[in-house]
Amino acid sequence: MPINSQKQQALQTVLSEWPLWGISGTRTPEIITQFRQGRSNDSYLLRIATEHYVLRMRRVNHGQTQNTGSENLIQHSVAQLDLAPRVVYESPTGGYRLCSYVRGTTLGDNAWLNAQDLSHLCRSIMKYQRLPLDLPDLSYTQLLEQYWEQAQPAINNGRQVELTARYENLHKTCIEYEKCSGGVRSLCHHDLNAHNIVRCEPASATDPAFKLLDWEFAGNGIASMDFGALSVELHIPLETLAPVVNISNHELDTAANIYRLICELYNIASSV
Repeated sequence: MPINSQKQQALQTVLSEWPLWGISGTRTPEIITQFRQGRSNDSYLLRIATEHYVLRMRRVNHGQTQNTGSENLIQHSVAQLDLAPRVVYESPTGGYRLCSYVRGTTLGDNAWLNAQDLSHLCRSIMKYQRLPLDLPDLSYTQLLEQYWEQAQPAINNGRQVELTARYENLHKTCIEYEKCSGGVRSLCHHDLNAHNIVRCEPASATDPAFKLLDWEFAGNGIASMDFGALSVELHIPLETLAPVVNISNHELDTAANIYRLICELYNIASSV
């Protein structure tokens, strides 16, 4: 994938800092490929000597991302559970980070999960949700409000009425959801799309191992939100998911609907 001149200059500046990364016997990093582009970051696969790493660079002036001050703590803690890549280096400004490369296949390449896979994946999610991290509570209601406001300039007239009705209805639903289900908070990933879920290599047929990428939006949320997201992103029927995670269909459906609108508004806002 071609890299434009501005990105190329920023990338070369970052690569010139490789002596700071603390990798023993480091040679000048070699760029292998650029990964699919996210909305807030550019990611590259690097080879340094015989090892591979992922370099993620935050885009300048991208205004739609969450507060990522706790991201390093979160990913480091989840990596201790062997459920996330290890953070090798974080720039002092937070402009880029270097992580270990996870070998495997993302569910974006093969999103179908059998019952055994789904059970293992859900147990992995519940495992990181039990981490006792001191994080501020995330408000999904405030997030909806934020993205709704930011999306306004890009909503075309043909969609304004439909989106307004959905937003007003789900805004009320979200307030009730946080009131009823938000008493117990858990670490949530909040971006469990298929490309952020990796089936690792080697993984046995009887004990698949999963790791989760991109913890930028992680925070102290409501456990059902991650499973609602899983339902939306991997097209898992709620009646299949509910007994696996021991959460009611109603709560999962509410979380899924809120998640779906948050993502839609985020994508619209990001296009401004």
